Amino acid sequence: MRTFLAIAGLAVLTGCGVVSEATDDLATRQARAAVNQVVVNRFPGADLRPATNCIIDGATAGEILTLAGASVTGVTQNTINLVINIATA
Repeated sequence: MRTFLAIAGLAVLTGCGVVSEATDDLATRQARAAVNQVVVNRFPGADLRPATNCIIDGATAGEILTLAGASVTGVTQNTINLVINIATA
């Protein structure tokens, strides 16, 4: 019985990791969409992919979630300020 519970517990934890990874990937994709909007509008002519990658790589988990939310609700001045702050940090 203990072995079964240990295996079941491990399966649940492994599943949580997969779900967490999928959630992180989704949030990052959504954050990229918001960052792309800011980069295109604020830095015309900038190469979008490296600029966006740099900003996403420099963002904290909380900033990624904020940016991901902006991709749904719309880019605001706060989003623009956040992207600029990350880019210049």
